[in-house]
Amino acid sequence: MPGSLDAWFHTATQTSQEMSDLKAGCSSVASVENADTLDTSGALSPLEATIQKAVDSVHEVGSVRLIDESTADHYVFKLVEGQGETLLLMDKRKKVVGMCSEWYDDSDTIPEEHKDQDGIVQHPETQEPLMEFRLHEFPYLCDGTYREYRYLEDHGNLQATHAVDLEWF
Repeated sequence: MPGSLDAWFHTATQTSQEMSDLKAGCSSVASVENADTLDTSGALSPLEATIQKAVDSVHEVGSVRLIDESTADHYVFKLVEGQGETLLLMDKRKKVVGMCSEWYDDSDTIPEEHKDQDGIVQHPETQEPLMEFRLHEFPYLCDGTYREYRYLEDHGNLQATHAVDLEWF
């Protein structure tokens, strides 16, 4: 399961990079930081129309504030639908910088009482699946995996990290 998410994230990152490359190749779009500011009052070139269509087709399902525990730096990302059940992290410039998925215990380090039958780690109070957020190549926070909880082996329980503030729409 984790391998397929990583492969999909690689494809999504390539797609994001291709869109960035397309924008860089078009002088009328290259200086636009945020696609929301595109002037759509006139006729769009085929390249501009392709870029605008990609931006408009994004379906936002929530937002998440990730907090770097070592520096206390934080940033709010949009959660947008990806492929299958994968959600993507998108920054304010609409660049894909990570992904969100259910926290699957692929290393089998968390006891069964904290997971469902599929190996998905469950919230200690609600028994809902916990999510993990993988941040990749984002300049303002450390790359890595952010989770609402961490497992403490010496205590045998899940402890809140305060590194994730999640809001679903």
